Amino acid sequence: MNRLVAAVMLATIGAITAQIVRGDRPQWVGWVSLVLAGAAILLAALRTVPAAVRLGARTDSSRHQSELTESIGRDHVFCAAAIVAVVAIELSFA
Repeated sequence: MNRLVAAVMLATIGAITAQIVRGDRPQWVGWVSLVLAGAAILLAALRTVPAAVRLGARTDSSRHQSELTESIGRDHVFCAAAIVAVVAIELSFA
């Protein structure tokens, strides 16, 4: 599953980059989409996944595990909002 998610993330970045290069839509649409998607992907790669792996290892105290859970939840809310914004922007200018 993790490889599938990574492949979809790469495909998303590739599709947005291709849109910018082709000039299908106003340039700002592609760049804003790229920044939003990139921020969500980087957050997932650099913070959410490592926190989830650490949480899954169950080596920390229950208090720290609770903090990790809250952090992962906040990360997911941000990522979901960013991706919803990308979809809204892209569909608005389709």
